[in-house]
Amino acid sequence: MFTQLLDQNEQLFIREWNKLVSGWIGEIHRRRKNWQEGEDFHNEKNHDGVVERGRTLIFGVVELAEMYLEACGEKAEKLVGDATRQVLTNECSKAVAMVVDGRLNGNLTHHWYRWI
Repeated sequence: MFTQLLDQNEQLFIREWNKLVSGWIGEIHRRRKNWQEGEDFHNEKNHDGVVERGRTLIFGVVELAEMYLEACGEKAEKLVGDATRQVLTNECSKAVAMVVDGRLNGNLTHHWYRWI
């Protein structure tokens, strides 16, 4: 569907692709919430396993986007590839930071930074 749309109307393809990216961002937030609340992680034996599995699940959305980009071909890659990766990777990084330590997601200013 996306490859045909790309060949027929690039602007419509971009609009539909952006809807897909918005859905992936929602999926990232859902996975972050599940990880934060401990859902699907109750059977893990150690804390490190929980951290690794949660991080893997969140960044799995980027892998899914990569598969879509690959399936759509080089034209889609050139048109939306870099922007898609950047947006999704940033959202994944923020999601992991929020679970691990919310302070990692804030802006660092000279007022907060302390020299040792």
